[in-house]
Amino acid sequence: MFDKSSERKVRWYEPLVVIGLILLLFFLVHGKRVERNLPLSQWEDEYFIEHNDKNMHNLIDCFTERPLWNGLYRPLTTNLYYYLGGELFDHKIEIYHAINILFYILNAFLLYLVCREVLPGFWDMLPSAVMVTRLSHYEIVLNSCEFQVLFAVFLSLISLKMYFVYL
Repeated sequence: MFDKSSERKVRWYEPLVVIGLILLLFFLVHGKRVERNLPLSQWEDEYFIEHNDKNMHNLIDCFTERPLWNGLYRPLTTNLYYYLGGELFDHKIEIYHAINILFYILNAFLLYLVCREVLPGFWDMLPSAVMVTRLSHYEIVLNSCEFQVLFAVFLSLISLKMYFVYL
């Protein structure tokens, strides 16, 4: 399974095909909902934005001030995320949603790269295809606060890929 000598030769265009497949499937399944909900805030999004505007006045506050919900200390994906969102794009919810979509698609591609290490043939594309077609993921895509999940998955997939690279 992890024998580098038995690796399948990846043609130069395969990653491009996978990115195209991921985008196609994502927009076929989620496109209308994304278009409809892109400009809409969800209730929790508004709470995080309001909390950050009141409590985060600089970068240090992002790591030292109390979180919105007791026990939810996630300074990178809540406090810092919304602080930078306020500073860089005035909390435009469409931009938060675009960031979520970008990370969701990036995570699907990273999943493919990890699966390429362990699955034979073209089976490595299947998990990414299943991921982007899950209807149950629409809140992850459309609620800005779900960046918490997307960033954790991103770091996990990067770690797995690096494990295989340096195995």
